[in-house]
Amino acid sequence: MVQRNDFSAITRHEVDKGVFEEDVPAFVVDMVESPRDYVIYATRTGAPKIVLFGKNMPLANPAFYNALDNTVTIFSKAADPKATDPVQRNDHVVVYRILPGSNEISDKYRIDFRVWPLIKTLGARPRPDMNTGKVLGLGLTYSQVVGTLYHLCKQKNIQAKFVLQQLPELQRIYYRTPSMGRPDKTEE
Repeated sequence: MVQRNDFSAITRHEVDKGVFEEDVPAFVVDMVESPRDYVIYATRTGAPKIVLFGKNMPLANPAFYNALDNTVTIFSKAADPKATDPVQRNDHVVVYRILPGSNEISDKYRIDFRVWPLIKTLGARPRPDMNTGKVLGLGLTYSQVVGTLYHLCKQKNIQAKFVLQQLPELQRIYYRTPSMGRPDKTEE
């Protein structure tokens, strides 16, 4: 089991050998090589960061997730052996979103069954590819990406423990509050 202090060290950028840092424009993703069970850790204070313990953390196959507000849809698609596109010939994950302010859907992105490409696709700012003109990235906010990862873990589409950073100030306030008993009862 990874101790809470280990997470804190990583969020302060005290990284060591075996930690790979990737930038998504709105946040950072650290991938830590780990022989243990997969863990996804997300910060709530300081710099927005997601830490993947298990560099090549997989998505389940089959997989399906649709956000309650229809922000994003993720599903796996079976291979089509007759397809000419190499991605279509293999099993893959399809990701798309409802475009803000409309009922139109974005381009559908096809990625492999790993969590890192999913995070990159979800969080990258939408921008046209200089070669193809196709828009890259869905532009979800950090909190939307974290929420999506949480639900994917909860539904077992990602076989990982999801850990959200605790809020230290709330803890301190809670523990400093004196216990006064029940105000609706008189002392006997």
